[in-house]
Amino acid sequence: ADAVSSAVAGDIIELSEAVTYVGNVTIDKSLTLRAAEGLESAPIIQGKLSIKDGATIRGIVFDGASEVADAIRIDNTVTGAPVVISGCTVRNYTNRFVYVSLSGKIESLTIDDCMFIGADNSTTNKAIYASSAHTQVETLSVTNSTFHFIELEHNTRLTITAHSTLPHSDRGVHSRVHWHEYLR
Repeated sequence: ADAVSSAVAGDIIELSEAVTYVGNVTIDKSLTLRAAEGLESAPIIQGKLSIKDGATIRGIVFDGASEVADAIRIDNTVTGAPVVISGCTVRNYTNRFVYVSLSGKIESLTIDDCMFIGADNSTTNKAIYASSAHTQVETLSVTNSTFHFIELEHNTRLTITAHSTLPHSDRGVHSRVHWHEYLR
């Protein structure tokens, strides 16, 4: 958290140890937070990551320890710059894994090569959730990722590649509109 608060826009912050960082982290400027290359295992953030400006997050495990509601929360955004989440594992959160709040407006959200573990397909666990997606996220792209559950509201342009997987049930992708409009 100290490295993030003292960073300037455009900085790259590398987590150089495969340890568990306990506590919430807030990114309030556009920067990259990533695991250093060559680690035997990924660093773990046990808490919530709040993004208030564009960010790139790579190679980190987010673990809610079944106590934290939201893993990555995008809210009170400053510039609306893109957010990229790549090579991450998100597990054991009690509500939303990636949440774009009503005060969060971003150009794009890209999720690539990520795994979301622990959703129980209930209506309270969501892998990706935007309260009013059509006004919050211009484009959402999901590639090479595995989800246990995903919920979005209507009017978001969603791209899911053939390499992304969703559960084989009608609850794998859930929305208040018909998903066949997006998955054609």
